[in-house]
Amino acid sequence: MILESADRLSPEQQAQVHALAERVAAEAGTPPLNDESLLRLGEGVRGLVHLCLRADGELVGYAQLHDGVAELAVGAEHAARLLDAAEGAGDQLTVWTHGVRSPVAPLLDSRGYARTRLLHQLRLPLNAGPLPAIA
Repeated sequence: MILESADRLSPEQQAQVHALAERVAAEAGTPPLNDESLLRLGEGVRGLVHLCLRADGELVGYAQLHDGVAELAVGAEHAARLLDAAEGAGDQLTVWTHGVRSPVAPLLDSRGYARTRLLHQLRLPLNAGPLPAIA
């Protein structure tokens, strides 16, 4: 496996990250990267680091690090290697995971990361009839 680090991704690398994120989302049920992370793929933001993990030339893991905060797009089989690299980038790391089936969450639990915030997205179809009265 090869780990690449960059402060900006080429258009080809960006497309590979998008494809990886779609594969992970299909398995986990939730996209692994937030919109801001996707928008930053081609930007050169001070302190922003992109980590790309490749196996046989294929992108199998991606991490975006900025100011001690990371988001990872990776399957469970490569999560430990990518998290090792992210942890080696600083003194303290906060990792965002998305969804209850995130392939990264069990690894974080096993390493003693504490869950400090849980976000729920609640949806209501607005075309399904009248809204309930507000009490």
